[in-house]
Amino acid sequence: MMEAHDPRRKARTIMATDSEWARIGERAKALDMPISRFVVQLVLATTAPQFRNTGTTPDDDTMTTPPVLPSDLQWRLAHHLMVLARLERHRFESAGRGEAWQAIEEEVQSLLDSEGLLAAKGGRR
Repeated sequence: MMEAHDPRRKARTIMATDSEWARIGERAKALDMPISRFVVQLVLATTAPQFRNTGTTPDDDTMTTPPVLPSDLQWRLAHHLMVLARLERHRFESAGRGEAWQAIEEEVQSLLDSEGLLAAKGGRR
């Protein structure tokens, strides 16, 4: 990762309301990232088309892009989720409850299929 003092990096200016800036700061902090790195990675990773918010205030009625996590964070999250799933499977099987684990996996897969959550990314693997 490039450091903030990297000579190739320059200070840039963007305009945001105080509430927008606070929300950006909260999201960056949740990912343990500086705001500038968060904004750059978010914008560069976003390829989805813009859509119009249908909020209840005039500020909410703006063109935005859906939130996209930086690809390195997506990978880390997927990795950690797989580790946790394998640990749980081992825990269930060690307790003689492998059939319960299988039932949970099938229920989750059914839910994902019915909600179409995997279809957008190419379906099951």
